[in-house]
Amino acid sequence: MKRQKAQMVPVFEKTVEKVFEKYAKSRKYPAYLIKRSQIALYAAKDISNQDISDLVGLHPNSVGKWRKRIVDGTPLLNTISRTAPKAIDKTVRALLSDEYRSGTPPTYSSHDRDTIKLIACNNPRDYGYTISHWSLSFLREAVIKEIGTEEIKNISTGGIYNILCHDNLRPWEILDALQREVRGL
Repeated sequence: MKRQKAQMVPVFEKTVEKVFEKYAKSRKYPAYLIKRSQIALYAAKDISNQDISDLVGLHPNSVGKWRKRIVDGTPLLNTISRTAPKAIDKTVRALLSDEYRSGTPPTYSSHDRDTIKLIACNNPRDYGYTISHWSLSFLREAVIKEIGTEEIKNISTGGIYNILCHDNLRPWEILDALQREVRGL
């Protein structure tokens, strides 16, 4: 069921409109925030999605999606501007932000991920290397030798880095800091 055109025109309180204007005219905020604020302001002037898409440089479908979100969020924005004006800026940003997207599911099993973390937290000499601490390329080599599954054979150093950083593990930094501390640097 299509909405009536009158329902697709947001009517903002003055404080809400000022926040949208602040973002729309800015050069320091992210482009998505600027463009979506411009959509809100143009929609409030009852400009068509096609014309707005030409003005902001987005596809008309994207303009329609954001116009709908803005129209649906307008009552909340207006209420907050009257009841908690200090929160309006944060609420506008939340309204104009992307919704959460889960991304692709993990490629590696939790067992493989745990093994990678275990190897990274151990000394490279335990795995036959003569180096004092792990680099990502040596760590990748050790992981492939230790786990040896088809999925792991294609792991990149970036994949290992992401797995370690997910749990805030950076063994190469920890060992460097410990060595500097021992040497008194």
